[in-house]
Amino acid sequence: MKDGKRSSTSIWMTIALVGIVVSVILAAGAGFLLGHFTGGGGSSSAAEETGGPGSTEPGAQVFIAPGCGNCHTFAAAGTTGTIGPNLNEYLAPDDNAEAIEEMIVNPEAEIAEGYSGGIMPTTYGQTLSEEELEQLTQFLVANSPAR
Repeated sequence: MKDGKRSSTSIWMTIALVGIVVSVILAAGAGFLLGHFTGGGGSSSAAEETGGPGSTEPGAQVFIAPGCGNCHTFAAAGTTGTIGPNLNEYLAPDDNAEAIEEMIVNPEAEIAEGYSGGIMPTTYGQTLSEEELEQLTQFLVANSPAR
C-alpha cells in the first residue's frame, strides 16, 4: 500500500477470492439439491463408498441412487443424513410393506413428528419402477424395526 491506499491488484485478488468461496458454496448446495430433487446419486452413502452393510443389495442401491441417504440415517445402507427422520428409529414394528410403500410414494400423507412437510420429493411413485419400489420397500422392512 502506498499512501494508505490499496493497490488495484490487491482489491481484485480479494474480489476473486470471495468469488471462488461463494462459487464453491453454491456448487455444493446445487449438487445436493440436484441429487435430491432429480433422483441423481452423488456421494450420498458411506455404504456405497466403503462397501458397508447392504451396499450390494438391490434395495440398498435403490435407496442410495436417488440420494435417500442425504436426508435419512439408515444403518443397513450406511447413511447418516439428518434432514429427515432416522429410519432406524422412525420405522416401527407395526409398519408393514404397504405402509412403508405409502410413505415413499405419498410422503405428505403422514409427516413425522418434528419434521415439516414439503421436503421429501413426492415423485418417487413416478420415478421408481414397480420393481425398484418393491426392492426398496423390502429392503426397508427387512433392515428396520418393521421386520
